[in-house]
Amino acid sequence: MEQLIEAVYSCTCCRKKFYLSGYKINRLGVRNKTCIECYNRQTIRRCPHNKQKNSCFNCCPEQALFTRVVCRMNSVLGNNRGGKTCEEILGCDRKTYFEYIQSKFVGEMNLNRMNEIHIDHIHSLGAPGKDGNKPTIEEKIERLHYTNTQLLWATDNFKKGKKQLNQRGLI
Repeated sequence: MEQLIEAVYSCTCCRKKFYLSGYKINRLGVRNKTCIECYNRQTIRRCPHNKQKNSCFNCCPEQALFTRVVCRMNSVLGNNRGGKTCEEILGCDRKTYFEYIQSKFVGEMNLNRMNEIHIDHIHSLGAPGKDGNKPTIEEKIERLHYTNTQLLWATDNFKKGKKQLNQRGLI
């Protein structure tokens, strides 16, 4: 009599090996890439708006704002932070930065419209350094300070590009 051998799959999240019964199967009959335990853990981290809890401006606006800032900081600096924490580079703590950003709302801007609003750096992160070449890590860290940020509607920020605004907010 022929014996069936059940395949073993590796979870893409925890890397543990499970038989097919250790995975959630979707309505099309396709196996999820993460085991049931990892799938449930990821689902718990979602808010009622189906966003990750730390990036939902409706559920936790202060954390969502800080998550956005830290992601940008990481994309600019990578691992070259010079031994400084994100809050040290930003120049203030989360609460202070959240209050600072709220004080910058103009007109129709509010937390519910943060997906339409960009946090723009007045002195652009990509602008040349003092020597005319690429900015150094120290110059980038200086430009990441919270006082170098302003709020712009996404459409206005795309129009602005890497240009810098003058004192009156004009290009």
